[in-house]
Amino acid sequence: MYTQSAYSADNRTESVDVYLIFDSSAAINNSKDAAINWAATVIIGDLLQNGDNLNIWTVSERPELIFSGTIRGDDEKAGARDALRAIKPAGGTANYAAALREADRRREQTSQGRMVYTLLISGGGVIAASPAQEQDLSGLLRYAKIDDFPGWKAMVIGLGLDAQVRNAAVAYMNAVK
Repeated sequence: MYTQSAYSADNRTESVDVYLIFDSSAAINNSKDAAINWAATVIIGDLLQNGDNLNIWTVSERPELIFSGTIRGDDEKAGARDALRAIKPAGGTANYAAALREADRRREQTSQGRMVYTLLISGGGVIAASPAQEQDLSGLLRYAKIDDFPGWKAMVIGLGLDAQVRNAAVAYMNAVK
């Protein structure tokens, strides 16, 4: 499920767990309002359906969970939009690896058997990481698709897919023997 799927009619019958990580570092300051409006409209307004779970973190030096709940109607969507619109620039450099690890931990604890949609919204430049975070971040972004917008990026990230990809590769190799 890429970000474009939110633009078309979504006829899902299963609930999805959405993990939205929003960069609140200096990298997104000039584009923060545009990115927030996009996420509020496309992700919260168009993609989410009743029964979906939504977790929103901001990330600068460390991640902070600012919203967590199950969408039951317009009130929960309004609460999620309010949480996004209340994001204040924190400055510094975003620790994306820490935020993605936190989302992945929550996914492992709560998303058993559910579809998962992880989205990282960051500033428009190159994702900066300290050398200590570089290797961790490259592993976490192994299965990612990036959509570029003026001044910011939306990255759909496939957390926890290693075992599924490995199993699919083994099944394919066994089938072609």
